[in-house]
Amino acid sequence: MKHIKLRNYKVIKMKNYLKTALALLIAVITAFSSTTVFYADDFKNHKFRSSDGNYEYLLAPIDPEGFVDGVDERYCYISKYLNKTEKNVVVPPVIDGHIVRNIWDKSFANNKAIETLTLEYDKDLGDKELCFEVISDKAFKNCSSLKKVTINTGTNIGAEAFMNCSSLKSVTLKMCSDIDNKAFFNCPDLKKVTVYGEIKSAGDHALGYYRTKSGKLKFNKDLKVVCKTTERFMKRYSDEPYRLYNNNFGHSFNSVFSIEQNSFFKKYSQKNYCNLIAGAEVQLLYKGKKLNTWKSSDTKHLKITKNGKCVSVSEGKATLSFTENNRKHSFTVKTWDPFLQYSKGYVRHGETQAFRIKGKVKGYDVVYYKDKAGIASFVNPKPDKSTFTVKGLKRGKTTLKLKVNGVLLKLKLEVS
Repeated sequence: MKHIKLRNYKVIKMKNYLKTALALLIAVITAFSSTTVFYADDFKNHKFRSSDGNYEYLLAPIDPEGFVDGVDERYCYISKYLNKTEKNVVVPPVIDGHIVRNIWDKSFANNKAIETLTLEYDKDLGDKELCFEVISDKAFKNCSSLKKVTINTGTNIGAEAFMNCSSLKSVTLKMCSDIDNKAFFNCPDLKKVTVYGEIKSAGDHALGYYRTKSGKLKFNKDLKVVCKTTERFMKRYSDEPYRLYNNNFGHSFNSVFSIEQNSFFKKYSQKNYCNLIAGAEVQLLYKGKKLNTWKSSDTKHLKITKNGKCVSVSEGKATLSFTENNRKHSFTVKTWDPFLQYSKGYVRHGETQAFRIKGKVKGYDVVYYKDKAGIASFVNPKPDKSTFTVKGLKRGKTTLKLKVNGVLLKLKLEVS
């Protein structure tokens, strides 16, 4: 028995030595690391107050997913804005030496004093240390006095981030990539959104939608979206940007790009261009007015209607030009082909399946081709519709062909 007890004691003592050695090793690694790591139990839920007294913040976690414990002192999250009287708020990119990575949920919500909001970008940080990566859900919700928002950094805007900002009139987005569901919902006074760079995706009712006092959902047709960029600002085959830019920006909004002053052309000259997916219909404006002198260099890709709208038809490039006070202005528009929502499909033998065409333009009939293999067929095809139905005739694989706006599209189909 004594021998067993002694042996157990030795094992326990050895475990203690190992724990001590491991702790020393972690301490040495931490000391020489460029990142200062604190134990999560000490700082994970500890809220600090900024030196100017305006912000409450937390140190950012090393791993937002929670697999690795601890916090990183280089970064912080704004958890609450404490100033209830400041009208013109400029949120700094660095607070007390910590780079601001996130504006947390509801951190500015229900503030009735803020009238203008600016998220600043510190050029000294460089591309590797982006600040304000996320404006979280409901961060500025119900800020009823807010009139102007300027975001100067690469930011993802969360769901309902600016919802119910009833006085909001203008928004400027620079390097903004994603706008979540209802981000600017119920902002009925919003009249102008200026976009720089590329918006990769936008959720449902992200811009322009609001509810009336009776609860009816409406779209603000007075909203203008001004594109001031020389880069692509939409993905080609992504459903969300297609729905946003093609349907909303092309049909509901007055314009994708509003030509407001001559300096627009002087600045971008030959380099300026805009991208439009087939089917997009854009009202062209100059100084807020419609002109009847717009011309397209290639109507196969981009045509101009009688009321001064340009309509994207198929993939290519066209130059839009107009004359004002005997001066000719021009810029380039790149257009993309129509496409099928799904390029591959499945249907059971004897059953039918519906498919949707993206980018069909009015005045261009859809041409359907018969399947020579006899595996599937189009059911009552309608040349003027953007949807069609396919029926499986016998088991096998085939490729169905159709022409949209003169462009040949193919649907790979399997009948099981």
